[in-house]
Formats: sequence, structure tokens, C-alpha cells
Amino acid sequence: MRGRIERGGRPGCASGFTLLELLLVMGILAFFFLFLTRFLTESLRIWQTGEGQAALEARCSAALAHASADLRRMAPLLGRNYTTGRSGLFAAYRPGDRVSTAGRFRADFLPFEPSGKRTPGEAAEGDPGRKDWFPRIRMVIQPAPMEAVRLLREKWIEEWRKEGRESGEAELENELRLRLGEIRVFPLAEVCLRVRPTGEEDGAYLVLERAVRLLEDEGGGRWVDDLDPDDRERGGPRYEPLLTGLLHLGYLFKSQYTTSFDEAPGSDRGPETCWDSARAGGFPDGHPVLRFGLDLDARSLSDPLDDILPSAVRIEVVVDAPPGAARTARLRSELGERDEEILVDRPESLPVPKPYAWIKIRSEWIRYRSLRGNRLSGLSRGGRGTRPRRHPAGARIHVGRTGVLVLPLPLARESWNG
Repeated sequence: MRGRIERGGRPGCASGFTLLELLLVMGILAFFFLFLTRFLTESLRIWQTGEGQAALEARCSAALAHASADLRRMAPLLGRNYTTGRSGLFAAYRPGDRVSTAGRFRADFLPFEPSGKRTPGEAAEGDPGRKDWFPRIRMVIQPAPMEAVRLLREKWIEEWRKEGRESGEAELENELRLRLGEIRVFPLAEVCLRVRPTGEEDGAYLVLERAVRLLEDEGGGRWVDDLDPDDRERGGPRYEPLLTGLLHLGYLFKSQYTTSFDEAPGSDRGPETCWDSARAGGFPDGHPVLRFGLDLDARSLSDPLDDILPSAVRIEVVVDAPPGAARTARLRSELGERDEEILVDRPESLPVPKPYAWIKIRSEWIRYRSLRGNRLSGLSRGGRGTRPRRHPAGARIHVGRTGVLVLPLPLARESWNG
């Protein structure tokens, strides 16, 4: 019996795919792979964004920890507790007319030019509103044991060098070990913390620097007592970077009159932006930045009974995402010094104001209350110690991650006599 012959093919064989069927299958596969590629790309972007946010969150927490570490180690006034007995309490601390200020705490601001160069104090007095102001804190701390050992070793080695001693490394290490073994209580140290611009991103980035040294027994030359130790030709602080890549670092201090950190700084119920525990009249009257509502006059330096310390400190840091981060907003057009609206590209990367939000363009902080389309309005220019400036089209708009820490201070002390 003759086998069956299929139309269009050989005997006993099934017909193949037609061209239309082949194109249809290829189209379905192409659509599937395109969908899979887009799905994987979006998943990778979401994962990278999540990793970036997690890293930024961790960096923000680390910045708060570093910025608050020295405040947690503040040493008590005169290294002892005060009692209610006033008669002759400080007689032992009065060598002549000088009063020991071992526990003095000072917080002020330093003026800088747009280039990031430090402005001498006298030059800033004429027009303080044209400068950028960044915080500086000086205080006495009880250093951590490892740091105390390092400071003592450096001090003794320097003393031996000045004496011209010639000892082998093994002999030197042995003597250092013996002297450290005799230490029962580590000495106090004084610390300087200051924030300054680095010049990166046209002044957007800041660095927190730290200097530390053992507190000397004599009163002269102390960082905590000198009104401006950074201007000293010799003996001034040698700063080392502690935190980099900052957009902002600010401190607010709670006094006995502060009801909330949300109140306006410097108001009757608000926090203080500057501080001097001795209240020795170191802040000029009527200054728009250097204000301390509890300051007295120079005579207060000789009366330790009216020394005060804040009961809490509010620390606010803003750390930035890497410069190559995706979806970074930029200025669509030039922004003038007095402009009241901002046109931006990629507005979806900016925070929604609730009721306001912050951005930083180059060295200027700007607060806005409305985000509609690509337009920001309701502006408050020159915030957080910066001043309004002109910015070119295409300038990057920094947002960053904000972290806030309210740190109670166990050494809080209100005034006893005023």
C-alpha cells in the first residue's frame, strides 16, 4: 500500500513552521527578553538605591556618634562637685586674682569667605551678614583610656627630647611602661572641634576637625580660655579631620530657660546657639550670629559660682550621597542672589515640603515651602549660617540625609547667683 503524501512535504513527514509563525514566535521571545531586561534593570536600580540609602543612614548615624563623643566625656567644673556651702569653697582655687577654669565650655562660630578661607574676626565685624559662619566648640573632657595613654606618651617623649636624653627604643618603651603603670587617674584634656568648608563642590562640602591635648596645670595658653586660639602663631590647635563629606553640622544648647528646641534660637524660651560656661562677656552685643543670652561681663570670669552648663545639646548633621548618585536634581536656569523661585531638572529627587524642606546649592542652604512641577517657591535664602549667593545653571542641588540627636548632659548646672 502506497504511503500517504502530505501536501507540501515529503511522504510520511509533518510540515515545518511557516514564516509567519516563526516571526510571531521570535516577536514573543523578543518581548519576553525585553520585559525581563527591564525588570532586572529596575530591580537592580531599586537594590542599588536601597543599598545607597542604607549606607547613607549608617554614615549619618556614625556622624552623630563622632560629633557627640567628646560631649559625652565632658569633665565637671574644676574637676569636683559643687555644694551649697559658699563660704571659702573656692579658696584653694584662687592663686592670686586668678580662678581656675578647668571645666570651661565654650561654643561660638567662625566666619569664612565664599572661597572657604577663614576671615579674621575684626574683618567680619564690619559686615557679618556677608560671611558664612560655622560652629566651633572648646571643652574639657575626661579622655578615653587609650587616648589618654597616647597623649601621655607623646608628652613624655617630647619632654625627653627637649632634655636631650638619648635612650634606646627598648629602654624608652620600658620607662614609658613603668610611668604609665603608676598612673591611677588619667589627667583631663581639652578639645577643640571646628567645622570648615573644604572647597569641594564649590563650597558645598564641610569637614569636622578635632584637636586635643592634655590640660595643663597653669591657666595661661589654654584653648578653652583664649578668645580665639586659632589666631595664635604658636601653641594653637593642630587639627585632624574627624568627619568629611558633611553638608551641615549644627549645635543648639538648652539652658534653664529653654522650653523646647523648636523655639526660635535666642528667644526667651528658645535654645542658645553659642555658650560660655564662665559667662565672661566674650560675645559682642547685638551681633547677628555670636549671641549668648546668658552672657554677663568680664568680671564673671573671676566668680566660679555663676558658671553654668547646658542641660542638653541638640546635634544636627546632614551627610551627602556620593557625587555620582542617580536622579540628582540640578538648576535649570541661573539663580540670582535675590530670586524667590527656583527652576529645577529632575524635581522627583527633591523632598516634598512638610511644611518645608531644605536643599543646598553650592555653599548656600535654602528652605522652600512649595514644590509644584519643576518650580520651588516660598524660599528662605541663606539658612544654617550661610548667605545668599548667585548660582549658575546646571549647579547640583544637594539634599543628603539628616540626622538629629538630643544629648542630655549630666553636668548641667544652672546659675546660683544670677
